[in-house]
Amino acid sequence: VAAGLMEAQYFGVAQRRPRVFFIGSKTNKPTLPRPTSRPTMAGDALVGVTPGPTPTMAPCDRLFAKHGRPGEQGSDLLTRLGRKPNWFGHVMLCPRKVSPTITKRSSGFLHWNRRLLAVNERLVLTGFPRDYILPGSFTEQCARIGNSVAPPMTEAIARTLMGLDR
Repeated sequence: VAAGLMEAQYFGVAQRRPRVFFIGSKTNKPTLPRPTSRPTMAGDALVGVTPGPTPTMAPCDRLFAKHGRPGEQGSDLLTRLGRKPNWFGHVMLCPRKVSPTITKRSSGFLHWNRRLLAVNERLVLTGFPRDYILPGSFTEQCARIGNSVAPPMTEAIARTLMGLDR
């Protein structure tokens, strides 16, 4: 059994997305894959991606869109405004940084253009192909993306287990 922390940003994904993996094999001693790339910035990953539809923003999202700064967390904004810092799930992407982990929440994750991040943008930032179609409502799609393992990390693990990375 091999165990360790892997971050999607080192496997061609434009978000940090740290995950602990346990890999087992009956036939040999498995190892975790080595990083395959340097981090990709959110702005670079989303070049040429036309945002899909998003629902109307909730009041807290509108407030964050109005006063937030690219790269800022919601709790940082509230502290800056002199309020109790309790918006820990809110974030505004910065095009010059790797995206923080995209969670299953449908609200609170904003593009630097001060709008909710569309499903197709969330998919690209998670490492799915640009033409990937995900069924369901906006909320269901966000939950599936937030619960997923970045495909490039999954591929790296599979290639390592099959001995194709040597």
